[in-house]
Amino acid sequence: MFDHLYDLFRNCFPGVIRSEQTVRQVLSAENNHILTREDNHMLTAAAVVNENHIVMLCVLPEYRGHGFGSALLAECEDTVRG
Repeated sequence: MFDHLYDLFRNCFPGVIRSEQTVRQVLSAENNHILTREDNHMLTAAAVVNENHIVMLCVLPEYRGHGFGSALLAECEDTVRG
């Protein structure tokens, strides 16, 4: 799963300068709650929540504008409130 999250992060945020090790460490933290969206078994969007922080929220460019990000954000908010 973390390989797919890392690939999604890099695809959605190509300009972010973070080492692979740092990104993988953050995405695989023990307390993370991972929310995903898939299309034909391909990860198209994901959010990672750790305690009361949204660590990552991203949607592949070709899937943007269809409400996936908004739905994930709402789920993140529910997770943080819970």
